[in-house]
Amino acid sequence: MITVAATVFFVWLALARDKGWAWIPAAIFGFQVAQNVFEGGGSLFFPVLVIAAGILLLSRGHLSRQAIIGILVILAIVGIAADDHSHDDESEKTAPAKKTIPTEVATERSELPELKGRRLVVASNRADVSVSRSASRRATVDRDAEFKITEGEELVLVELSDLGAALDLRVPSESRLTVDTNSGDVNATVNGFGLEVDTNSGDVDIDLEGEHPVTAETLAGQISAEGVDDEDQSPAKLVTSGPGLPVTIETFAGDISIEQD
Repeated sequence: MITVAATVFFVWLALARDKGWAWIPAAIFGFQVAQNVFEGGGSLFFPVLVIAAGILLLSRGHLSRQAIIGILVILAIVGIAADDHSHDDESEKTAPAKKTIPTEVATERSELPELKGRRLVVASNRADVSVSRSASRRATVDRDAEFKITEGEELVLVELSDLGAALDLRVPSESRLTVDTNSGDVNATVNGFGLEVDTNSGDVDIDLEGEHPVTAETLAGQISAEGVDDEDQSPAKLVTSGPGLPVTIETFAGDISIEQD
C-alpha cells in the first residue's frame, strides 16, 4: 500500500506541479508495484496507472489543475484498495492449510498394567467379552467399558460392571487369559496366547488362527466344531491335541462353537 501511495504521489508531483525530477522516484516505486503485481498475481492497477499517467501527460495542457488532482486522487484510492486486495489474496495463498484431524472410527483404547508373566483374569456377570491378539506388548481395552482393575502377584483382575458396555480386549502374544462370565457371551480370535473360558449360560465362539490344543465341555449346551479333529466321542465334550498354548472352555448351559482357520 505504501509503494502504491508513493507512486501516485510522485506522479502527481510530476504532472500537477511540473516537477520533472519526480519521475525518477515515481519510476522506482512504480517498478516495485509492478514487480509485486507480476510475481504475486496482483491486480492490474499499475498498468492502468501508467496508461492514465501517459494520458494526463499528453493532455495536461487541456485539463485544469483541479481535474488532474481529482483524477490522481481517484487513482490513489483505487490503487490502495487494489493493493490491499492483492495482499489479502497473497495471505490466503501463503497461509498454511489447516490440518484436518480425522475422526477416529475406532474407540480409543486404554492400556492395562504390564502382565510380566501374571495371568490376566476378566470377570463379568452379564457383559459380553470380545478377545483378540494385540499388536503391542501390553493388553488394551476400549474405554467404553466400565471396569475395575486389581493387581496381585500372580494375576491382574479386570472386573466388568453390569451397567457398562461389552469389553473389547486385546492381549499380547504368549499371555495367559481367563474369562469368567455368568451370562455374558465370549467371542475370541486366538492366536499365540492361552485362553480359559468359564461361563454359566453364555455362548462361546472361538476362532483358532494358530495351533492350540483345545478342551471344550458343556453340560446342557451344544458343541459345534469345524476344521478340528475331535479326539473325544462324547457330544458334550471336545478334545484336540497339538502344540501351542492351550484353550480350555467350560460352560453349563451355553453353546460352544470352535473353528480352526
